[in-house]
Amino acid sequence: MEFSKTTRRWFMALAGLLTVGFLTLFWGVWNNAPFIKSIDAVGYDTVFVGSSAARTHLAEFISLFGNFIVLAIVVLGIAAWLWRHNDHHLAQWFAGTFFLVGGVGTLSVKYLVQRPRPAYHLVNEIGFSFPSGHAMLSSTFFWLLAGLMMVYMMRSGHLTGLKTSLVLLISFALIVAVCWSRVALGVHYLSDVTAGFCLGTTGILVSASFGHLWWNRRGN
Repeated sequence: MEFSKTTRRWFMALAGLLTVGFLTLFWGVWNNAPFIKSIDAVGYDTVFVGSSAARTHLAEFISLFGNFIVLAIVVLGIAAWLWRHNDHHLAQWFAGTFFLVGGVGTLSVKYLVQRPRPAYHLVNEIGFSFPSGHAMLSSTFFWLLAGLMMVYMMRSGHLTGLKTSLVLLISFALIVAVCWSRVALGVHYLSDVTAGFCLGTTGILVSASFGHLWWNRRGN
């Protein structure tokens, strides 16, 4: 699977827009801007308020799909499978992008901003709030998984526009669900999960724009 110049330009253009979105949120949180409070109030009023025990349990379950340990195990398993099937470069790209973007990227920004978590949380969490690690990790993982599926469908000649749309739509829905769960549990503000989505997706778009040159090389 190799992207055309037009596709790569679209990737980079979208990455640029998402970067602007992330930097806007970053600046707002850093300076305690009023518009951040307005965004977070929307999340509190529409997602957090009215929480029930059943919804809390559901949110806790959905949050597992953005948990670093859970996703890291899955990523390493997929990478090992790819490696065993002589897809060494694709395995390296898949695992490397996840740990660099989702792992190192998340922690770097968290410790730079050091935003405290909301005081009204339903479950206990440690660490800083901005950006949401679960949002960033789920964005990184599910977009990577979508890309991997499309690579294999392309190689087998089964990739169609409909299948591409379905894979991307399902991936997006799963990411949104994880973002919702973090706000519903009160462990993140809406601005946190939005920033995590923007930054994680940007990392994947940039990685995919250049990664296809690497993953097309099979074997050693």
